[in-house]
Amino acid sequence: MSVHEDDFSIVLQAGTLLVQSQSNGLSSNLRDTLVKRLTQYYAELGVEEASGTLNHCSIEDVQLKTAEEALNVISRIEAVLEKDQKTAQGDPKQAVSSPQAIGSRDLAHVRTLISIVFKWGIAPLLSRVSLTWQTPPRTEATIIDLTNTPEDYAVLSSLITKVLSLLFPRGVHASLSPTLVCAIIVERHLVDVLVVSLTLGWLPKSLSYESTPTIDHIRPYIMRLLSLMPPSRTIEGLGSMLAFNPPPPRHAIKVCGSLLSRQLLRRDGVRALFMALFTEEEVSGESAPLDKLEQIARILRSVPAQTKPEDYFSNIGAQIVDIFIQDTPAPPPYIRASAFFLSQTLEQDVPPNQASVATALLSILHRPFIKPAQEASVTRLSDVSIILKPRHALSVIVRIMSNVDPSPVVLAKILSPIIPSLYAILECLEAKKTSNPELREAIRSLLRTWGRVVTTAEARDVVWSVVSDEGGYWKVDIAEEITRTEKPDETSSLSLLTPEDLKSFKEGDDTSIDMNLFGLRPDPCIFVAFLESIDRSDITSDLFIRLLDAYQQSKGSDDDPLRTLLYLQLINRMQSQMTSTTSSRILSDHQQALSFVKHALESASTGQTQRTKKPRSQQRFGLTLEDLRIISDDEDTDTAEAYDSREPLVDDEITVTALNLLLSLLEENEDLSAKTAPILNDIFSFLEGLVNNESENIRRLAGEARLTMTARLASTSSDARSKKHMGQDDEEDPRETYQKALKLLQDPILPVRAHGLLLLRQLMSPRRVKGASSPGPAVDNALMPAILDIFLQALKDEDSYIFLNGVQGLSAMVDGFGKDVLRGLIKIYAQGLDGVAAGNLTQHDVDVRTRIGEALSQVIQRCGDALPGYTNILVPSLYEMVRNTSLPTAVRSSALSLLATCIKTSALALIPYIEDLSLAMVDLLQLESKPVVARTLGSADEASEDKQPPETMDTDPTSKDSKLPPFRRAALHFLSLLLKASTEQIYESNGAANVFPSALVGRMRNTLRYIASTDEDAVARVMARETLEQLDSFREAMMSV
Repeated sequence: MSVHEDDFSIVLQAGTLLVQSQSNGLSSNLRDTLVKRLTQYYAELGVEEASGTLNHCSIEDVQLKTAEEALNVISRIEAVLEKDQKTAQGDPKQAVSSPQAIGSRDLAHVRTLISIVFKWGIAPLLSRVSLTWQTPPRTEATIIDLTNTPEDYAVLSSLITKVLSLLFPRGVHASLSPTLVCAIIVERHLVDVLVVSLTLGWLPKSLSYESTPTIDHIRPYIMRLLSLMPPSRTIEGLGSMLAFNPPPPRHAIKVCGSLLSRQLLRRDGVRALFMALFTEEEVSGESAPLDKLEQIARILRSVPAQTKPEDYFSNIGAQIVDIFIQDTPAPPPYIRASAFFLSQTLEQDVPPNQASVATALLSILHRPFIKPAQEASVTRLSDVSIILKPRHALSVIVRIMSNVDPSPVVLAKILSPIIPSLYAILECLEAKKTSNPELREAIRSLLRTWGRVVTTAEARDVVWSVVSDEGGYWKVDIAEEITRTEKPDETSSLSLLTPEDLKSFKEGDDTSIDMNLFGLRPDPCIFVAFLESIDRSDITSDLFIRLLDAYQQSKGSDDDPLRTLLYLQLINRMQSQMTSTTSSRILSDHQQALSFVKHALESASTGQTQRTKKPRSQQRFGLTLEDLRIISDDEDTDTAEAYDSREPLVDDEITVTALNLLLSLLEENEDLSAKTAPILNDIFSFLEGLVNNESENIRRLAGEARLTMTARLASTSSDARSKKHMGQDDEEDPRETYQKALKLLQDPILPVRAHGLLLLRQLMSPRRVKGASSPGPAVDNALMPAILDIFLQALKDEDSYIFLNGVQGLSAMVDGFGKDVLRGLIKIYAQGLDGVAAGNLTQHDVDVRTRIGEALSQVIQRCGDALPGYTNILVPSLYEMVRNTSLPTAVRSSALSLLATCIKTSALALIPYIEDLSLAMVDLLQLESKPVVARTLGSADEASEDKQPPETMDTDPTSKDSKLPPFRRAALHFLSLLLKASTEQIYESNGAANVFPSALVGRMRNTLRYIASTDEDAVARVMARETLEQLDSFREAMMSV
């Protein structure tokens, strides 16, 4: 069977005989056809005796023999092509005159031969060998024939070794073969090569025996192959192996995941992963789906074997950082995926090695705002020096905040360390009238977002650091570059005032109210506006009380008087501005209000005690300095009293405010007493000293408050009303959460609105409620229509960040409330789609219904085996939408996809409708198929001049053209799933589940063959062929049972 390598034409002719029979007639029996081809093949090669053993072989053996001979032909073709390649490198003129050239027809035959090697040789052998590594279910007694396993294993090892030798004909350490054979194998059968090679080459010792040993020499070939291919192609091949059907053995999947993680360590490995998974999103411009984001996060978290976690995450972190900070912005899906991974690493419950990625990135972003520019601002990450300017770092932070999950923990970790610096930069921009308004608004948005989601405890310290002027000094030049500077030696603005300015101040000019004459930092006007923008009464109340305490301490010390003035300015502005716009916004919480009252009354009581103390007269002996006084004691005393009478004016105003607030709290809350609020005991003791105050107003208010508290204490001593407060549950009231969510939904900032939807979705999720027999939603049923309307309104938002949360919220509502919400969703999904209104749908209407369809798809998948209970709600409405020709094709395709999801979830759910649905799909395909129109050469040239782009569903989503390819694809996909489910039911029920009439099967077969041959859409043709194969499997199942 030896053939000379230079006899190229004989090899090609022999290979043609294996894939193309003679024109004498075709046999209906596949085995006879293959035997005939092999006989002709051997006759062509002059090996007549080999054909005599074929008559007693089974069809599987004949197919395997065909695959082996096909591989022999490919090996000889590869040898000739490799020889020509070497000749071309030595003598180009001789290469031009070489007769060994492959035409288009021969090239097609070569592709077919390679496909035969994998389909009839490697794939069946791997399937049979893999049975030895499968663990059968304990509930079923199965018999596995392992008689021929050693022989099959040896043949499979030989085949894959030959295939790998075709890729590396000059040895494993050489480069890939430059021939067409190698290119075809790598381009079309890379996944098949990986599946077999990882299965045999990495077979663990526990599964390796003398008859089925580990093929160690395969490993160097695969590692060399993966290292030579681009990262994107390697990652795509390994990722496709994870989704291979049938699934590879477990040890092969484990090795594949390890190799995939190792590929990420190559240069731009993470970017290559994004490129492989986001190809469709980059072309279509759509947002990255959640399932892909979670898949990427799982891959990035997997540490390869024999790799230190700190080294791995350091490398991954460097690549993530590069995606964020590069000058040319990365595609939006890359940014979204990187931000998603960053948000997960910033969560509280993550290993330290994973958290190092976020720590490294945040240190790069925070360093320009924390340390001066002249200090070292270089962060070492995976041997890469990264230096960012504050303006660049700010833009990166804005980009991250626009894509990261709206989690308070994540947002706080990103922004809390730099809030003082961001506020200082904002004041610098506010003071410069020519500053960029977009830059100012970006910083305001960051401050507002942080202030509305951060916890009260963390915000208390961060906001006080702003008051303490820890943000530093900044300047912004003409080019909008932000630079940190040392404390400037500026002249006070008060020294630059002209007499006209002073006159205007005396006359009470309103324009001078917001002027910061003494250069206080922070500027009281800007700072209070910042507090108003975050709209957090708890933060404002804590800060207000802390300012009172700081003001009290600074008055009695010799500290900087400007700090004391700053505290006083902030207190007055907060008291006048923030309570005038919204009633009691500063002190809305009772405990915080009582704390403020305590601080104010304690300060007033202490000041009064100090003023009432008089110095003791000392006994004098002889002449002292007092005898030399020229001004009398009476005049000096009068002057001091006049000064003292003017000093406590501000303190009196605070005291009056505190007393009025205390009376209001007591009047509004009848149950408020010393038993429910022990702080009232301290307040009561301070009132005793204020009853005798010099101010008549203070005395009256203090007496009234003292009387009220005494009466309240007496009434609560004999009443048991306070018991209900002692038994309150510490859990947050669902109605309070509902109101908080509604407030967040009205915010213009995107992450805050998304957080409001997240709170509503949590309310909808089933949870264990006290007194209930089963888990259920915590919210009252009366609020269900309003929440449903909120989620439906979210679906209409153009931003995917919002409507995806709406989709998940609707899905959670069905989990909590069941069929009632499902009926409502179906009604809204099909509302207005019957009659004339169906023809007036806009693109926005189509988008909304498609998004509702996404929610329904999630609901159907979550139903699982319980889906038959919802069939009568889903199927009739969806079937009616598919039949309605006045609907846009996109809506009809969406309904078909939902029916396909029902089949994938639970095939039993559609048993009553299988016959009707299958008949409808066949009719639809017959009516809506669009065959290729043949044109002559001249007409094609003329038509190409004025040819317009064809109408597609993407260019015109509201199109009602039922002949658009996606509609036929959806029908073919549905029909394929229907046939597959029916085939499985036939095997399980031994033929009793057949509901397809024979006439319908014949029509279906003819229709699918017609579409597979004539349809103008290539995807539809391929899907028709796959459905036709599924139909053949169905017929075989019927015949077997």
